[in-house]
Amino acid sequence: MTKLTGIAKDQGSPNMFPDAPAGNRFSWTGPTGVPTDISNGAQHVTYYYHSNAPTYFQLQPQFYTTSTVTIEPNYDANWDPDVSCPSNIDTTGGGSQGKEVLKGMIAIAGQKADSIGQVIQALEDAGDTESLQWEVDLSTPAQSLEVYNELMGTSPYVSDTVMATAIEKESVLADAMIRDVMVANPHTATSDELLEKLDERTVPMPNYMKAQVLGAREIQTMKSELESKLAGFKLKQARALNGLVREYLTDTINPESASDSLVSLYGSFSDKHVKYRLAMLHLQREEYQQGSSVLDAIPNEYTLSAEELAVHNTMIEYYNLVKGIIQDGRTEMQATDDEIDQLLDIEMFGTGKAGSYARNALIALDEIEYLAPIQLPDFTKSENEMKEYLEIMNAQPPSRLEVFPNPSKDYIIIHYLMEKESDGIIDIKDVNGILKERIKIDRLRDQILIKTESWK
Repeated sequence: MTKLTGIAKDQGSPNMFPDAPAGNRFSWTGPTGVPTDISNGAQHVTYYYHSNAPTYFQLQPQFYTTSTVTIEPNYDANWDPDVSCPSNIDTTGGGSQGKEVLKGMIAIAGQKADSIGQVIQALEDAGDTESLQWEVDLSTPAQSLEVYNELMGTSPYVSDTVMATAIEKESVLADAMIRDVMVANPHTATSDELLEKLDERTVPMPNYMKAQVLGAREIQTMKSELESKLAGFKLKQARALNGLVREYLTDTINPESASDSLVSLYGSFSDKHVKYRLAMLHLQREEYQQGSSVLDAIPNEYTLSAEELAVHNTMIEYYNLVKGIIQDGRTEMQATDDEIDQLLDIEMFGTGKAGSYARNALIALDEIEYLAPIQLPDFTKSENEMKEYLEIMNAQPPSRLEVFPNPSKDYIIIHYLMEKESDGIIDIKDVNGILKERIKIDRLRDQILIKTESWK
């Protein structure tokens, strides 16, 4: 499972509609501590449930894997048994009236998604991820406190992209600094990629500090709430879009007009995944130039990762292959041996839609047999992950007192462990014995950052 496959990281949303939370009912029959309601061995998810429904509906999961699931109540969405867990088979009844309803749903959900997306874009990394990442990446050890202050000032809106760069800057940002920033940005604790980067540092972050980072997962910030709302509106828009597409595809009375409507519909969307649909529709309509133009524009309109760019190039390869077959007056069923070999390569090594298109063509050609994989839980893997999680969460700081770096200029880090949890103090005095700083301790702390840029 990855962020691009499997279950979505947001199960439901904090939106106020009756069908916004996940809407599932649970058994509540398992013994305490056993995850019989939600047993998740994949990526971390946030599960939203109706908090204002009668208890006997059992909408709140009681037994779940705490290492990979965060439970969030939705106080604004009213529970309605008829609409809170809707069927996605057909909710409009079809016909022109159904199409208009779906168009309205697409427009409303799209407007709300765009509005929230603009807010997130303005807040995340202070509205300029590229500049903040560049600043962190080019920083030197002498700028440690400056970079730390910048990241803390941007919290809780630091992106995973910037956080990844910060973790890699070991000479600039000490473990205590990285820990502080990640705790101030709880969403970073749900990223397996970022947690793995902590272990990839030359000296990996100690487990007791990782426990503090993981402990922040339960904190729901404005950023994560906005992202969950955005995901919820995009899901409503996608469901309505797919419903409208089905209406057009099953229009046997005027299929040519329905095809034109599909082109117009896809063209009105800014989502890159819909752009791929539009390109393939142009190919089907033998509008080769229009389809190629749509594909060529995608890398310019969207920022693609290396993986996404590879997927995009494979789509272009598939598009050109099928275009050549059609232009020759043939169908995919009349593909040559060389073309079949190209389809096999795309199916075997390609990812995303291109691999699926190639696979379907090869199945139609009787070149391959395909059985859909059945994903069974890997209990060994889940057990090991839970064991590792518990070890981290139960890790204790080492018994010692350290102050570093030495020499220092802008900051020092005090690394300590009290023998027992109680009130205490740390006094810092100058060479004449005059008190410079007094830090109150009310729990077993591990590392404290002290800013010293104003000290003589």
